[in-house]
Amino acid sequence: MSEQATPQTSPNRADHPFNWERQRVLLTGGSAGIGFALAHELLQRGAHVAICARDARRLDIAKQKLGTRCVTIVADLSDPDQIQPLVSAAVEALGGLSVLVNNAGVQHAYEIGVQPAEEQLRNIDRELAINLRAPIALLHAALPHLRLAAAAPGRAAVVNVSSGLALVPKRGAPTYCATKAALHSWSTATRWQLATLEPRLSVHEALLPLVDTEMTRGRGRNKRSPESVAREVAIGVERGDAEMHIGRVVLLAWLARVSPQLAGRIMRNA
Repeated sequence: MSEQATPQTSPNRADHPFNWERQRVLLTGGSAGIGFALAHELLQRGAHVAICARDARRLDIAKQKLGTRCVTIVADLSDPDQIQPLVSAAVEALGGLSVLVNNAGVQHAYEIGVQPAEEQLRNIDRELAINLRAPIALLHAALPHLRLAAAAPGRAAVVNVSSGLALVPKRGAPTYCATKAALHSWSTATRWQLATLEPRLSVHEALLPLVDTEMTRGRGRNKRSPESVAREVAIGVERGDAEMHIGRVVLLAWLARVSPQLAGRIMRNA
């Protein structure tokens, strides 16, 4: 089974080719890991990129590495009141907005009832807010600007960075898996809506395998590098792929279709 991304043609692909050059991109969670690699990849392809994160110091370090064409914005996506100001700051800094990349994510492993309920619920609330509510709220805040960018002869895009765990969950991170499954469903439904309402605004979802980042430290083997994943995501959007099954997610998606029980047994303790 191929380790490359599996393309699925988007219903709102139309016949309008996408090029990253001169695109104005807001990318969440861009100070490290997959987000940093994506920012670097898109800058190399000629895009203008604004990245956000909570930690101003880490953003400063990222900017030193990414260069002056990268804008940094401090924002906490778990706070609903910071969503609209984040979009407004990106639009002002970039002179518009044509691409929203929902990359930020958090994962808390837990055993139900082992930690104090209050502590578990705080972590769960944060996962729900960052992994699911924030992408939805960001699209609503960014939509007027994306529609403006999509006006002929332009193109605009929403890119949701998700996980193979959206298809088959694992035992140790139930809320994270649930948020990714919900993001997967929301991406599909939103794609269908915008195919009718705004054909030049495409919606893409990248379902990633285990990637070598701070979040996955100490877990798993044969991880993909953030740089290789970022390259496949960038190419997939250019190609117009609705869903990108990257690396081992190709096999997982196939297995989930033909033998859901076997897929569950394999992934249960992944």
